[in-house]
Amino acid sequence: ALEILSREKRTQKYFHRIKMISLTDEGFLRSASMILASEIGDKTFFIAAILAMNHSRLTVWSGSVFALALMTGLSAMMGAIAPNLLNKTTTHYVATGLFFLFGLRSVYDQTVGYDANAESELEEVEKELKEHTSSSSSRTRGRGGRGGKTGPATRTRTKAKKQSPGSKINDILAVFFSPIFLQAFLMTFLAEWGDRSQIATIALAADYDPIGVTLGGICGHGLCTSAAVLGGKRMAGAISERMVGLCGGILFLAFGVHALVVGE
Repeated sequence: ALEILSREKRTQKYFHRIKMISLTDEGFLRSASMILASEIGDKTFFIAAILAMNHSRLTVWSGSVFALALMTGLSAMMGAIAPNLLNKTTTHYVATGLFFLFGLRSVYDQTVGYDANAESELEEVEKELKEHTSSSSSRTRGRGGRGGKTGPATRTRTKAKKQSPGSKINDILAVFFSPIFLQAFLMTFLAEWGDRSQIATIALAADYDPIGVTLGGICGHGLCTSAAVLGGKRMAGAISERMVGLCGGILFLAFGVHALVVGE
């Protein structure tokens, strides 16, 4: 009975902690501002904007935000574990170094290393979506065939394709989710993996409350994706990727300076 009571108290304490996280929490504010500064005009932003032009906005928004929320939760979890593997001082200065690294890299890319002829994020996303659409059409035509008889070799290849693990997983997921939801989810998740915002989220969660960092990141991603879905390609084309990158770099540098001045 005592063990049950202690578990209930721990559970109540945990949920009370979540309720106590407000809009003034430092981890929440830093995470939300970092996402807003770095994700507008980013690859995931353009994915949502272009997909929403031809498909259900709600479906695209749901798939994109679900992927970003999952990525934010995983990143915050990794950041929360870091202080248990390294001491607090080491974790703090590693996180501070990452902020300076990302900040300097962003400022350099948008000033000294800026290439006006380089392919923009918007053009890159458009190209990927065209390739995805053409490959999907090819698979559809391949399944439908041309109506003629197929030889043994063709039937064997078709059978092998039908039995491939990837196809089975896609078929299972397609039962529960729409193809557009899966496309938005997978493209967003893969684009965000290894991105600077993911690494920055890990660094923030190592220094601040992981729950506040997670909620702030999800709110920031939700706002950016909403703007992308509602604004569409017209808004995406009006955004200056160079200015957004420069502002994001300055914000990262500000985080780094603040971490050095305040300390652990």
